[in-house]
Amino acid sequence: MPRRKQTSRKTLGFDKTGRYFRNLGYVRSAAGKYSQKKFYLGYDEDLAKLAVARLESLWKRVEELHAAAMEAKLTPRRHEFPPLDYADYQSPEPTRAVWTELPLFIAESIRQGEHVARVPFDRATILSGVQERLSTAQNLGVPKMASYKPGLEGVLNSTSQVTPNDPFAPSFPAPTTVDKTELLSSWLDSVRRWFPVVHIEIDDLEINDRLENRLLQEGKQLIEEGMRLTAEPLTNHKLHHAIEVYKAFLIKEKVDTDGETSEWAKAKSRQIRFVADHTADLDLAQLGKPSIDAILKSLSDRPVTKKGKHCSVRHAQNCMKEFRKFLEWLDKSESFNWRFPIRFEFETPKVTRKPLNPTEEVNPILLRKKRTYVVGELKTLYEYAEPLQRLYLLFGLNFGFGNAELISLRTDEIFLNQAHPDEDLFEFGSNNSQSWIARQRTKTQVLNTWKIWPETYAAIQWWQGYRDKIVEELKLDDNPAALSVKQKFLLTQNGKPLATKVRRTGAIPNSWNALNIRISDHEKDFKVLSFGKLRKTGASIVRKLAGAEIASVYLAHGKPYGQDKDLEAYADRPYGKLFDALDDFHKHLQPLWKSVENPFSKPRRLGGKSNLSPKTKKAIAELSNQGMSAKQIAKQLSLNVSTIYRHKPNCK
Repeated sequence: MPRRKQTSRKTLGFDKTGRYFRNLGYVRSAAGKYSQKKFYLGYDEDLAKLAVARLESLWKRVEELHAAAMEAKLTPRRHEFPPLDYADYQSPEPTRAVWTELPLFIAESIRQGEHVARVPFDRATILSGVQERLSTAQNLGVPKMASYKPGLEGVLNSTSQVTPNDPFAPSFPAPTTVDKTELLSSWLDSVRRWFPVVHIEIDDLEINDRLENRLLQEGKQLIEEGMRLTAEPLTNHKLHHAIEVYKAFLIKEKVDTDGETSEWAKAKSRQIRFVADHTADLDLAQLGKPSIDAILKSLSDRPVTKKGKHCSVRHAQNCMKEFRKFLEWLDKSESFNWRFPIRFEFETPKVTRKPLNPTEEVNPILLRKKRTYVVGELKTLYEYAEPLQRLYLLFGLNFGFGNAELISLRTDEIFLNQAHPDEDLFEFGSNNSQSWIARQRTKTQVLNTWKIWPETYAAIQWWQGYRDKIVEELKLDDNPAALSVKQKFLLTQNGKPLATKVRRTGAIPNSWNALNIRISDHEKDFKVLSFGKLRKTGASIVRKLAGAEIASVYLAHGKPYGQDKDLEAYADRPYGKLFDALDDFHKHLQPLWKSVENPFSKPRRLGGKSNLSPKTKKAIAELSNQGMSAKQIAKQLSLNVSTIYRHKPNCK
């Protein structure tokens, strides 16, 4: 190999064979003479330069340790910090920094290109002082413990009672118990902190794992102790106070376009308040993983509400989610010094679904019967409903709309008195006397279309007349900012939509609940279900009439039941079959259409005929036909005589 120009020995050099080397630091002979230490670094220049940089960083640490030792005029022993084993030298102490056993062992690992320096276990016990302490205890007359034996169990598991009466013995309290695992792990931790250029381990994997676990436990204890010390025992560091601050944050930050607290924020506030009502008011310093797990477990057991019943499964799940959101907010909050425990992971238990309340139905068949209406119950709802409530009912059955779909419906998604624009594409017949709804469902982003029933068409026309009056009175057409509001099909009397981006009113569910109450006052055994059960009822009937796939299309689900998950990318939905199924569904509901002659007449004022239930009206007509007088009918039905005359003017 051709010779290359030699460089200074203070930098990277090479010998006659082309092998790179670096003279760095000093070693001292037994005679007290100093000489430079030469490190051979192989034939790859890039790897040699990398090794030199790491060796120079290591040597700088050695020099810093030596300077600290000399400044304090200490004679460090092998078991003490800083980890310079000068006791290997008889006398005198080195007057300059030198390579001692441990740093030189680390340097050798770097020279060989290793990223981990594995110290032999037997040398680690000597360098750390573990073996010296054991020997000192034995030399001072302490009986050799029966449990001691060479190796892992003997060195790490043994403890010794030591009473130091030798002035040259290691300095530690007397008497004391020497924990070999603690001593060796502390030594390993200090060596790693002073020599970070390479990761240092014990060559015995089992011993190294035990030391790593010990260091990890000590680290967790220090963090928890630090959190405990920094958490001042003030009122604003209580759990319930933190929850109140979080509720205020929700109410202030989560507002709608009108600056009012959103319904979403109100619901979340109620959920986190429920958590506080069923949780002890802990100090935040005590809110560690055991406490968090205990709170989640108590919520999963469905705590008792103020009504004396266990909360529902859905409510328990929502409260658990909101408690997790609260902890995430608390961890980021600058107002509280609480942080998640180190390496914390949520372990959310499953909410118990077994019946906990006496009124909960156990029989699953009876439970399924309570999920949907039958035609007779739908007929009762249709008879008792006000015109607007009938509109809600028809939209829930005709289109499978729930609250979210109904309040987000726009006027440009309703097509009245026209043929379907895509009849050629979907291969079904239509004409200008038919009407349709075509829209994209927000939840699934599925474009769907439905055929409008005649009764639903009448409801739309009735509501459109009232809606036009609202738009005209409030002059929404003249307000460009109200364009998005004007597009909504359902509006309040104040011209506001029933839903915004952050707020959803309870107008429809509340109106439906009022209808249920009105019916229950006259028919005690009537089954009370939420408005969303209309959607389930419609899907169940369509499934019986046309099959599961058409029921899935009716619901505008993202993946039709029983189909290939990739079919949507290749084939159109069978809307023709859906329209046929809706026609059959309409015929199935004939008892409803025959029960009310004019379902969308203008509602009467309070005190008028509309205050009487259909059942009472029918009873008045039957008693009048039997020849009873108005006074007799009023006495039997507990009504005023004038009420009888308003409904039956020709009554005696």
